[in-house]
Amino acid sequence: MSEEINFGPMMEGVARELWGDPNPAHSKEGIELRWGESGKRSVDLEKGTWFDHRVKEGGGVLALIKQELSLEGNDAFEWLKAKGFPIPDREKSHQQKKGGLGELVARFSYTDENGKELYEVCRFENGEIDPESGKRKKTFRQRRKEPGHPDAKGDGWVWNIRDVRRVLYRLPEILAAIARGEAIVFVEGEKAVKAAVSIGLEGTTNAMGAEKWEDAFTELLRGADLIIIPDNDVSGRNHADLVASSVRGVAKRVRVMELPAKKAKDDIHEWVQQGGTREQFFALADKMPDWRPRPPQSRFGAVEWSRMNEPGREYEHRIKGLLAKYGVAIIGGESGSGKSFLATDMSFAIARGTDYQGRKVERGLAIYQAGEGGLGLKKRMRAYKIEHKIEEDVPFVLLPGELDLHNSDDHASSFIAECKAWRSYYGLPIGVIMIDTFATATPGANENDGGEVSKILARASRIAKECETVLVIVHHMNADGKKLRGHTSIRANVDNVLLVSKGETKDANGRWNRRVELVKDKEGADGVSWHFVLKQVEVGYDADGDMVTSCVVDEPAKGGREQQAMERLRLTNNDELLYRSIKTAIDAQGIDPHQGLQLPKQVQKVVPWPAVFAELMRKWTYTDLPDATPEENEARRKDVVTRAIARSGDKLVKLGMIDRDMTLGIAWDLGLPRWAKEAVRVPDEAEGAAAQENGAIQEELISDLGF
Repeated sequence: MSEEINFGPMMEGVARELWGDPNPAHSKEGIELRWGESGKRSVDLEKGTWFDHRVKEGGGVLALIKQELSLEGNDAFEWLKAKGFPIPDREKSHQQKKGGLGELVARFSYTDENGKELYEVCRFENGEIDPESGKRKKTFRQRRKEPGHPDAKGDGWVWNIRDVRRVLYRLPEILAAIARGEAIVFVEGEKAVKAAVSIGLEGTTNAMGAEKWEDAFTELLRGADLIIIPDNDVSGRNHADLVASSVRGVAKRVRVMELPAKKAKDDIHEWVQQGGTREQFFALADKMPDWRPRPPQSRFGAVEWSRMNEPGREYEHRIKGLLAKYGVAIIGGESGSGKSFLATDMSFAIARGTDYQGRKVERGLAIYQAGEGGLGLKKRMRAYKIEHKIEEDVPFVLLPGELDLHNSDDHASSFIAECKAWRSYYGLPIGVIMIDTFATATPGANENDGGEVSKILARASRIAKECETVLVIVHHMNADGKKLRGHTSIRANVDNVLLVSKGETKDANGRWNRRVELVKDKEGADGVSWHFVLKQVEVGYDADGDMVTSCVVDEPAKGGREQQAMERLRLTNNDELLYRSIKTAIDAQGIDPHQGLQLPKQVQKVVPWPAVFAELMRKWTYTDLPDATPEENEARRKDVVTRAIARSGDKLVKLGMIDRDMTLGIAWDLGLPRWAKEAVRVPDEAEGAAAQENGAIQEELISDLGF
């Protein structure tokens, strides 16, 4: 019949029904209409066709209805008729041939609250059998009695319910049952309603089948105890969820209950035929909890609170407490600080699966992309092999070729493909991918441009995700050596940040001490630090017979006055907390010192002790005694903090870090030489404060430090 209908003139109206109003900025009046901010969907008004440039699909009216509503054949025609489009009636008598509507076998009357008929739903069968369910195929049509209407047939029936109020089946009975407090059973289809009523249940449904719910139906079920019985198929369950979500909050209670079913598309009709009774129905219903929406299909790996203990990827460490197992990390440092040596040393440890800084390492393939001094890495590999007397093969791959994470996705895709190929070759998961350095892997990038940096980090994250590993980028510091070079997102959007700094002291063998500090661990405690030195290793001879050397990471040799002082200079957490509280209080409430105090030139501000005490009270971690009152706990807390100030204050004064005037009740910060500061780690706000005193600083330390 579709060949007899001119759908072209309907195209604009159908598109507006399904897509809303077009975008006038991209449309051409009378010629073409466009939808979306960029006009990706269009309708050719002359041809009566549509096209979606996003998915490269298009066609006529029926194709659009199928794409947007999943309706075909008679259902598509009925939708058009319901929306007022000029579709001829399709009723056929029982004389129609097989494959048509077939015979009118049942009529179901829909009335208003007072029993006045509004319309009928007619069921047709043509004798065909659905091979999936074994049931007769059926088709439904709606009609209203309106003699004299232009579309009315000789018998007065108009075969559409356009502009007719839609209601629920058996509305007067349902409203009366709600008023009596009886449960209402909502099923799919009038035949199923009759089955429910036959065993003493108050049943209802809506016309036109699954997913044809209207807001007016929701209000009709206000205050109902609603039990929804879906058909045993996907469409039935979806319709049940639609009805439940629509009436939730309006109905007194909503339950969705699936009856025991033997075949697909079985409903309450089959259940009743198999002997189901009213008592059995409510025995099942009483066990059902109130309906809740099914969780959405998450594109972002959602994990609900109730599923926190289920197996799945969590935040894990490749090097325990230092380096995440997945994600992106940064190793930063000034030129010559030894950051690349640290990166290779970590990579070798991961490839071998050996502990690192006393921390457990999970073994995996190490891939080192070295755009900066890549060929020199071969010497470091030989030096490491010689120093550690390694005979076995180590799953470590050096990639000295260029990598561009700035200008295109192609490089990232090729890099991912090669990394996966090496993973397959070694038969090991990738433990780490090192990119040395950020600058050489991002040619032409403006490191201070947040947009460019975000794109680079997105490609880095993609590499890490697709290779299922952690990607570590070696990066330079800014001009004053205090923070990573470039936009703040370089640090903010990664999981770990390790900073390497040049030392100002030497170990017992005269090698410069270099310091490493974990300044960011996304899901762990930062502030971990250690020192290392570079040990020279002979790796062979060149063509001229000259010795060739490289370096490996080594532990500082103990001994020497400065080294001994550094090892003994260790503050407890309480000492560090007081020092940090003084500095914070000075920043927030510092006052200009009186000239008569004659303080050192570097002291610009002093702070009253009460401000220091208040700051320390705010930061102090204290566990209340369960058998004490709040007042007693607060008094005990103040006493603990007072004693801590006394102990730690004396120590900080002896070390020359602070000074104070107890008569005036003020304190000030003196700081330390840089080499001593390297031994004194001042944690950030995230670290806890509770710790026990480690003992008084030895008097000889004071003379060693020269205070």
